[in-house]
Parts: sequence; structure tokens; C-alpha cells
Amino acid sequence: MTRAAIFGVLIALASDTGCGGSAPPRERADDSDVVIQVINNGWNDMDVYAYMGAAGRWLGMATGHSVSAFRIPWRRLHRVSRFRLSVDPVGTGDRWFSGVLLVEPGSLVTWTLQPNLDSSTISVH
Repeated sequence: MTRAAIFGVLIALASDTGCGGSAPPRERADDSDVVIQVINNGWNDMDVYAYMGAAGRWLGMATGHSVSAFRIPWRRLHRVSRFRLSVDPVGTGDRWFSGVLLVEPGSLVTWTLQPNLDSSTISVH
């Protein structure tokens, strides 16, 4: 087999196995996932956590004056279906909690954060 033929076979194999593509997502999105939308109207970046029981799980960061979305797979919630959210303004050491949220598969939770976090609102659809 010539070098050109070997090179062609290697190129074909690399394209079939997905070499050079982006890494697969850690968890696939699903219609039953619960989506957390955070509308941050304040200046501070916020670390967002979900609490299912006593343990908090970091969902990500909601930067100031932006809209962020995070997904929680339903399979992580189906046993509890109730959880709380928390935001921690980066660098402050403070933490604010939502009330207990009752969700079902495919729910959309929208948390609108105001500069004064005590004035923030949350809804489940």
C-alpha cells in the first residue's frame, strides 16, 4: 500500500471516530430536565447552587447584568422533586436562599435577582 493510500485510510478512520471534534457534553440535555434561568439585574457576579437536601451542587455563575441558564437532569431530582436554590455574590461571603421549590419534569424556574437581593423574585412554570 502506498503512503497516499495509508494516509487516506487514516483520514477516513479519524473522521469516523470523531477525532478533532469537540468533547461530548457531560450530560445530554433532555426535555425532562429542569431549567434554571437566572436573570441577574445586579452588578455582582453570582455563584448559583442547587440544594437537594443538605448538600449544595454548584450549577455555574450568573454574571452581572445578564441572563444565564442551567439544567438539572430530572433523574437527579425525581426522588426529591423539592429543592432550594442559592446565590452567593462572588467575593462577599454572603449567601441568599430561595424558598423550597416544587418542580416536575420539564419545569422552568426563573429567578430574577435585583441589586437588593431581598427584592428578588422566583417563579416555577
